[in-house]
Amino acid sequence: MFLWSAIAHLVAVTSPGPDTALIIRQVARGGRASGYYSAAGIGFGVFIHSVLASSGISLLLISNENLKFIISLIGGLFLLYLGINSFISIDEKNKNEAYSEDKSSFIKGLFTNIFNIKALIFFVSLFTIIADSLSGFYLLIFPLYFGIMTTLWFTFLTFVLTTPKLNTVFINHSKNIEKISAIFLIGIGLLIIFTIIYEY
Repeated sequence: MFLWSAIAHLVAVTSPGPDTALIIRQVARGGRASGYYSAAGIGFGVFIHSVLASSGISLLLISNENLKFIISLIGGLFLLYLGINSFISIDEKNKNEAYSEDKSSFIKGLFTNIFNIKALIFFVSLFTIIADSLSGFYLLIFPLYFGIMTTLWFTFLTFVLTTPKLNTVFINHSKNIEKISAIFLIGIGLLIIFTIIYEY
């Protein structure tokens, strides 16, 4: 059962989404260090999701329509904020801002993941399936595994994006890359907000 859950997690984490868009944005803004900090934040978010799902707290959250609405709204608004903020500051960015971006990258990674309602539902579904094999030691091992593997994937993605050839592309076209990732973040944010308002 662990193998299938690991494969399901790998497919989910490597699929393009808000986390991937954030990594691209952070690399375009602050380089490799910002990407690594963001990867750690995303991984920690997954760890929290896993702990909440394995303890049953996440199930209580998504079964309450009001809480589900609030989490989704915060997630959508945060992605919208990141995207709009990129457009506002894109022409004013300087080296000092790029370095200061490192300090907030972990929080941005954590918030982007922790308020992702799809991630919440995914881990509830996953831990519902593997619940029978969870007891004692495994209650810690599974969340740690998913958190570490997520961090490693986004760390690897950051490394690939900042290899010499691709790094040259990011340096020469950082503003355009950031604009594209910003549009993607704004699009996802708006989609989440409109969807939850329509469903609510």
